[in-house]
Amino acid sequence: MPRLRPLQLESSHDRVGISTVDQVELFARWHITDIRRNKRGELVRVKHATEGWLELEEYVERQHQHELAIVSIPKIIEGGYRIKEALWNTKFEILGFSLPIGASIPAIGTAWSIVDLAKAADPNNPNRLADGLNATRDLADLALPFGDIDLMIRMANAALGTTSAIDQFLNQVGQTARQASLLPPILPPWFNPFWFFSHLPF
Repeated sequence: MPRLRPLQLESSHDRVGISTVDQVELFARWHITDIRRNKRGELVRVKHATEGWLELEEYVERQHQHELAIVSIPKIIEGGYRIKEALWNTKFEILGFSLPIGASIPAIGTAWSIVDLAKAADPNNPNRLADGLNATRDLADLALPFGDIDLMIRMANAALGTTSAIDQFLNQVGQTARQASLLPPILPPWFNPFWFFSHLPF
């Protein structure tokens, strides 16, 4: 905390001192350690505890932005949790049946965290650190606001990876089937005319 010296508010006619209590309040509430007035007694500059001397208009603008941030951050956090609640409670109805597809988000996130924690706890796992970080990420996505966005992106990537693996498997099966279909038919040797003529007595 910087040392506060007695402030003198200069005006065109006299000097008005500020009590120590007022100085402490200026610093504690507004982080002001000194002020300056012009010859007409108007406040024109303030000295901020960390920013130094600022013009009055600039200080007021920064203070306004600070107050907006203080008010906005809790609302943003609340909005994130409201989105989380809405996503987790999402249901899809088909043929009269209600499918709680939103419940898959925390279920998959919890399953991933359990698997990653188990891998991180394995002393023989060379990737313990990476798995531990993945587990931390899983838990953070479940607990923090807007974490479901990251979780759903990872779920989509996992689904695409699974689809790609299935496609590769089906392509291999199809290629094997095509190769098998190109093999010559298995026929008895006597069906071959060359074999017949090669076994004639003359």
